[in-house]
This record gives sequence, structure tokens and C-alpha cells, in this order.
Amino acid sequence: MPSQISILFAEDHKLFRELLISDLELSNIITIGEAEDGIQLLDLLKTKTPDLILLDIEMPNMDGSATFNIIRKLYPELKIIFLTTHKDAFLIDYFYAKGASAYLTKNTDTEIVKQTIQQVHENTYVPIYKERERKTEEGQKLKFSKRESEIIPLICEGKSNKEIADALHIGNKTVEAHKKNLFRKTKTMSVVECVVFLIRKGLNNLR
Repeated sequence: MPSQISILFAEDHKLFRELLISDLELSNIITIGEAEDGIQLLDLLKTKTPDLILLDIEMPNMDGSATFNIIRKLYPELKIIFLTTHKDAFLIDYFYAKGASAYLTKNTDTEIVKQTIQQVHENTYVPIYKERERKTEEGQKLKFSKRESEIIPLICEGKSNKEIADALHIGNKTVEAHKKNLFRKTKTMSVVECVVFLIRKGLNNLR
């Protein structure tokens, strides 16, 4: 039998929570605290130290996104797995970029949930986006020009084309051309996708 894993579970649907907790216990994954919103979860963390957290996004009073950001600041080493109905690709990339350990939807097979918890606990879990990058990049190292390296942190700060142009004393069309090159190199289609990619790669502060 695998070693015991302790979790805190934040989920406002009681029936779903109780059914999953019961099933997880069969694999020695023990819930040491339950919360119906982020406020309750933060209170639990004052007295309990789990191996990881299962966190829903849509909850009353304090949702999973706000709760996640607070936990990342207060307990940066704590592993967090999202278990939610939201399938939005931007959300998935955003939370991975911010340090989530895994992101699962509620229609995921229970055995996969168990497997993911165990792998996250053992530091062997490979998120889908990393596997995708491995296959598409094949270990190729990204190379940016000097000007692109200057533009990247400004894009990640949310600066407009005009603000970037003014800061670097170049034209708006030049900024747009460099952005297109960055999209091509990072295999992204928009500023949002590009920023998430750069943050995830740790390339958001190249200056």
C-alpha cells in the first residue's frame, strides 16, 4: 500500500466532496480538513499542514483563484491541485504559470485523480502542457534578439505598443514587428498566450 498522503479539500458541493473523499481514502489519501470556500480553507491552514490541497475555483465568499494567490504568498511550497468544472485553456495555462501543481476537471476519472495526487506528492507529475512543449520543441533552446529581450519584460508588464515604443525610443510598427517574431518563436497566437508562455518559462524578466 502506498504511503499515506494528507490533503485539505476546498469544494462547496458537499455530496461531491464526500464521495471523492471516501474514494480517495481507499488509496490511503486522507482528508484532514474540509472547506466550503477559501476563507474556511485559509483558517484550516493556520492549524493544519497537509501534503497538498485540492481546490475548486467556483466557491462562495472567496473563490479558488483568490484563495490560490493568497496561499502562494503565505505557503509558497504547498502543492495545489485544481479540481474544477472550468476547462478554459487560458485559466489552465495561467494557474500553471503561477505555480499550480496540477489542473483537473471534475469529469476526470477518479483513478486519474488518485494517480495525479500521488504523482504530485512524489514530484513525478508531468502536466500536459510540459509534455506538449517537449514534443513540439524537442529540446530546442529559444533565442531572442537584443531588442526582443528588451521588449519581453515590457509585454509581461502589460505595456501597450505605444508605451513600449516610448520606453525604447522606437516606432509602433517596429514594436508590432517584434511582437510577431515573438509569437512565431514561442508558437503562440496572442499577447495573452505569449505572456503565459514566457512566465512559465521564466523568461519574463530578461533585461
